[in-house]
Amino acid sequence: MESQTENSGQEVLGSLGWLVDRTNQQVLGTIWLADNSQAISCAHLVVPYSTFPEALQVSFPATGIACGVKDMEFHPDFDRWMAKRIVGQSGMVPSYDLISQHQNVVALKLTNVLKPLDRDLMARVNAALILPVPSQENTLVSGQAGRIELTSVLQTLVNARNYGTLVLTNDRNQTVARMFLEDGKLTHAQFRNSRNEDAIYRLITSEIERFPFHFLPQSEASWCNFPPMVKSTTFLLMEAYRRMEEQSQLVQQLGGLNAVAVRVTEQLNFDLLPEEWRPLSAYIWNCINPEMSLGSLTRSLSLDGYSVLGSVQTLLSSGQIAIEQREAALASSSLPLVMSVESHLTNGDDVYALGIDPYSYQPVLMRAYIIEEFWQGLEHHMVSSASLPLELAGAPLVKDGAVVGIHCGPLVQEFGVYGDGFEPQLFISVASAFTCLGLHLPKPGLSGAFPAVPDSDVTFATESSTALSAVNAASSAKVAQSNSNPDMRATGSSDSHSTMRSKSSMETREISAPLQKFSSLFGSIKGAVDNFKKVPPPPAGQFLQAQMLRQTISSNKFAKTPDKTEFMTGDFVKFEVKTFEECYIYMVAKPSTSQPPKLLFPYTYDEDQKIEKGISITLPERVTDRTSGNHSGSGKHATAGVFIPASPGKEDVYLIASRKPLFEAFTMPNAEQIIADNLEECCRDVPHASAITLAVGVIIMGVEGDLQAIDTSQRVNILCMRMSHTR
Repeated sequence: MESQTENSGQEVLGSLGWLVDRTNQQVLGTIWLADNSQAISCAHLVVPYSTFPEALQVSFPATGIACGVKDMEFHPDFDRWMAKRIVGQSGMVPSYDLISQHQNVVALKLTNVLKPLDRDLMARVNAALILPVPSQENTLVSGQAGRIELTSVLQTLVNARNYGTLVLTNDRNQTVARMFLEDGKLTHAQFRNSRNEDAIYRLITSEIERFPFHFLPQSEASWCNFPPMVKSTTFLLMEAYRRMEEQSQLVQQLGGLNAVAVRVTEQLNFDLLPEEWRPLSAYIWNCINPEMSLGSLTRSLSLDGYSVLGSVQTLLSSGQIAIEQREAALASSSLPLVMSVESHLTNGDDVYALGIDPYSYQPVLMRAYIIEEFWQGLEHHMVSSASLPLELAGAPLVKDGAVVGIHCGPLVQEFGVYGDGFEPQLFISVASAFTCLGLHLPKPGLSGAFPAVPDSDVTFATESSTALSAVNAASSAKVAQSNSNPDMRATGSSDSHSTMRSKSSMETREISAPLQKFSSLFGSIKGAVDNFKKVPPPPAGQFLQAQMLRQTISSNKFAKTPDKTEFMTGDFVKFEVKTFEECYIYMVAKPSTSQPPKLLFPYTYDEDQKIEKGISITLPERVTDRTSGNHSGSGKHATAGVFIPASPGKEDVYLIASRKPLFEAFTMPNAEQIIADNLEECCRDVPHASAITLAVGVIIMGVEGDLQAIDTSQRVNILCMRMSHTR
């Protein structure tokens, strides 16, 4: 039985593949087989190729099979026009805005025919994807530089007191990194999603060996829209060089980038770690869950390579991880995976991400947790903790033995929103894949697995054991070559794929087997995620739910915080509010101090709009004059959040959900004070995050003015949020 389980787990790898640009052999992302002739991936990966799919290749590294892409079926709600616009306007690659596009899913129709890359195709690809090179008249200097030479180029430009942007590009002249120099100093830098000092350290320790570059003289740059660096350029370059040198030594000491870090304890023991390495080590520990290669770690996180490998060395020295070697992923066939929409996904659930690393050919298996069930209030869009290399965008996420989601990539604009220690990642429910495949979702109570495949549909399989042996031998040879050059991109070649043939029947494969041995391992992030579990769906009649977002006095970010949080002086609090009924929302704050109550939302008459069911909004979110049209707010201002004062007490916020507009009542003299007092009295016994239903007449009792437009008999739902603070 053990051997059968092991074989079953190994066979899953044959269902995982890479999406490859045939013109430069770049691995764009990950695909997985959904049926006999279709694969699922992320739509943003293929948008630039939508008019010439023949420029793409799908390679299954575990079997050695390769095939072409015949057509693409985007999700109907994926905005291809907007995606193409983002591609055209993106200042840098990768474009993280593409990752967060709604319904970022595509079904690829596969073919066994790989058309030759003729001149016409190459010309079309180049015209679409290669950007023009700036003319020599507009550049001061250009060339190519390795990571060591790059520091010399920077120092030369700084010493010459040049003003302008040093641009590093890829082979298609797309900007990979950029640095602004001003009067003998490096002031701004960007690389991927990192800025300034972090960008320089990450760039110098990255996997990229050489950079085409050019320098554009300019007195200022529009992209420098964030604070400048504080460190001197000389110190910065010396520190970057030191990190690069120490990273090289760590790679040798740890056995190379293909070596795999494996957890050997269930929980992280901070007491065994040097104090200066504890935060970074916890960050890395959350990604080694249960294991990950060193190369994948350095490419998965917004950290420089030295910080990643230094943390690995620290964890290894403390005895909490081990370093092992892994063989390449091998399998005998490529068959579809089971998809399921029956597994209910909620905050705190664990899922597994599956893939194959294109640098080492090794399998990738990462346990992650669901952090947000409805990202931006969108159905099928969720947030997980699965930090993976960008080449694993499109990887399947597995729960209960079946695929339940598609990994898209990092939500860099939301780093820090969910807390520290991990980088939130977007994934989309497999229900969206059903739509791309033209399938109806299973009815409740029926199996959520993919339906039986009709006879005579094509599939991918090696023709004989002899052919399989040849494929495995070829794969082993590639692995040996990649081990000698760990930064080599591994892709299948167009002339090495096996032929496709019909089968009288087609099986799908469940994925539980390779996960069973990891079922007892939980990351240190698990407890943190549990703190953010949403309450069950609201009782009948409750219109709203709210999640508190806290910004401490020492931070510039708002992060989600548990309901039982004890707030501190100087904190700002916002609320992520989700609607369960179509309604108008009014937010009233009743401070514990002598400060008067305030209507925090809506801000103006124009913004007193009905909010649709299922929408999530953050309140309050800006500062503005409350004036509009013929009405005046008497100079009132909405605040950017609820401020926690110095004196101990409790701040109350009331969220009123009404089917009809009530803003007129708040424009009357002293209305905010009167309504807040009424709410305090009526809601005195209502617990935090609970709701009560009252008649409008009760909450506006005592307000004087022209209120004829307001129906005082209608009932409204009031959600009470209470924030206590003792210091």
